[in-house]
Amino acid sequence: MIPRTLDNHKRSDALVALADPATALQCLRNSWGPTTEDLLYNLINQGSSFFLLWREHLYSQPIPYPPPPVLGYRPPGFQPTTADYGVYEQRCHAALTPGVITAAIKKGGILWRLVQEHIQSNSEVVDDLLQPPSLDLSQIPVQFSAPEYNTRVDYLLDEETENLICGVYNVYTDDSKGTCFSEKSWWPKAITWEVKTSTLKVGYWAPDCEQWFNDRLQKIKRGEATLKSATEWRKSLKIQPVANQVVSHHKTLAQRFLNGEHFE
Repeated sequence: MIPRTLDNHKRSDALVALADPATALQCLRNSWGPTTEDLLYNLINQGSSFFLLWREHLYSQPIPYPPPPVLGYRPPGFQPTTADYGVYEQRCHAALTPGVITAAIKKGGILWRLVQEHIQSNSEVVDDLLQPPSLDLSQIPVQFSAPEYNTRVDYLLDEETENLICGVYNVYTDDSKGTCFSEKSWWPKAITWEVKTSTLKVGYWAPDCEQWFNDRLQKIKRGEATLKSATEWRKSLKIQPVANQVVSHHKTLAQRFLNGEHFE
C-alpha cells in the first residue's frame, strides 16, 4: 500500500505495510488516503498496528539517548502501592523519546494505549512518523523484503523499553534465594496482548478495550490492583472467547477478498 504524499509530484519515502488483512480491507472500504498522512492518522486514531518501511540509507545519525530506566528487582511477594505506580508513570514518561513514541504507536494495542496517556496529539505523531527516523538506543532495525522496492527497514522497540512501558518488575520467587525471578507487571506485555487467546486483540482499540483499560486503571488508582504474571494476564484477557472465532473468520475472509476471490 503506497499512498501519495501531499506533494503530488513525488512519493513518500516510506511504505505503509499492514500485516492484518482485515485492517487492510478497512482502509480500502473507508477510502483512507490518498495521502500517507491521512492513512497514518486514521490507523493511529483507532490503535491499529502497522509498519513504516524506509530505505536503509535514509535514517539519520543515532541520537545518544540514555537507556530507559527499568523498574528493577523486587523481593518475593512484592505488591506495589499507588506511589509505586506514580514512579512507574514518571519513569515511563522520561523514556518516551520521539523514536520510542512512534515505535510504540506503530505497534498498536496495549502499547499504543499506554503511550496515549503521555502524548497530547496524534497529529504530532504523524508528523514525526513522516520524518526519516533517528535511531536511539531503544530501537532495533528490522529488515523487510518489499516486492519491487528492494529491502526496506522498520525500527521496532527493544524488549527492555516495551517492559518499561508496560510496567514490568522482576520479582524474586520465594524459594529462589535471590537467583530466580518472574516478570510481573501493571499491564500485559505486548506479546501477551497479541496471543490468539486474547479476546481484546481485534485489530484496533475497540470500546471493550477502552472499558477494560479504564476499569483496570481505576483499580490501580484505588490501590486495589495487583501485579500479574504473563500466565495470569493470558487468563484475564479471555473475556469473550467467541470473539476469537469471529476475528479469525473475519481475517480469513478479508485475506481471500484481497487475493481476488469473489463471493456470491
